[in-house]
Amino acid sequence: MSLVEKKVINNSVIVPPNGVEGADTFMNNHFHEMLRLFQLELDKPQSILIVLGFSFQDKHIAKMITRALANPELLIIAFGYSDEDKQTFLTNLNIKQAPNNLKILIPSDFIVDSGNCDEKELKNFTMKEFNALIKLGDDYFE
Repeated sequence: MSLVEKKVINNSVIVPPNGVEGADTFMNNHFHEMLRLFQLELDKPQSILIVLGFSFQDKHIAKMITRALANPELLIIAFGYSDEDKQTFLTNLNIKQAPNNLKILIPSDFIVDSGNCDEKELKNFTMKEFNALIKLGDDYFE
């Protein structure tokens, strides 16, 4: 099991968005090791990756994610900021349709009819709802 710790690092290392992030990442041992561990976690049975605020635009990471989707026990849930993000994610991952283990959730997925033809309501989304999403998958939105 991975452990997440709360601590501040004073001398953090950043990979600047310069178009050659993949090469920079693999040349830096620290990042190479982090990505290797990331890939190992994605390959484990019954793993879940929750993606917020990332569009898979970094090609080296997108390739890792696409490769990892071959693991049928991996579940990736990616939240998009706008409805257009669904297509953006697929394009950046270089896939035409999301496989069953990739759930791309966009704002319109959380809108339900309120009964008033002019109003829409946001679907409740608590931790209980999130657990139901993980358990039920596509059936959650039906």
